[in-house]
Amino acid sequence: MAKVELTPLRPWDDFFPGSERFAKPDGKDLAKWNNRVVSNLLYYQTNYLALAIVVSWLSVIFAHASFRLRNMKNKLENKIEGAGLKEVTHGDFAGGSGSAGGKLSKDPELSGGKTEGVIGLDSF
Repeated sequence: MAKVELTPLRPWDDFFPGSERFAKPDGKDLAKWNNRVVSNLLYYQTNYLALAIVVSWLSVIFAHASFRLRNMKNKLENKIEGAGLKEVTHGDFAGGSGSAGGKLSKDPELSGGKTEGVIGLDSF
């Protein structure tokens, strides 16, 4: 079985060259394009691997932060609604203005004493 070895980490200045090193390639010669891509992937494979690990790690961190922030916002909204400081309308669930339908509340007294058109949040 063949022994697999990673190439050494190439200098980042070589991996991310300045704009003066870029040249417009000939788009008509597909064999040359293929050879150039394969050669680049083989020569810089460790750099690409390191870049993929960093990007994946940052994606996981940002996704976790986003989910955690959303969870904290939901907990705060639930506490505010539970304390009766904010009423939830149908539009809040549907993304609309809340003009259609009655108001949702855990307590019918919060909706002005009316029981028609009031849906308890416990039923969801």
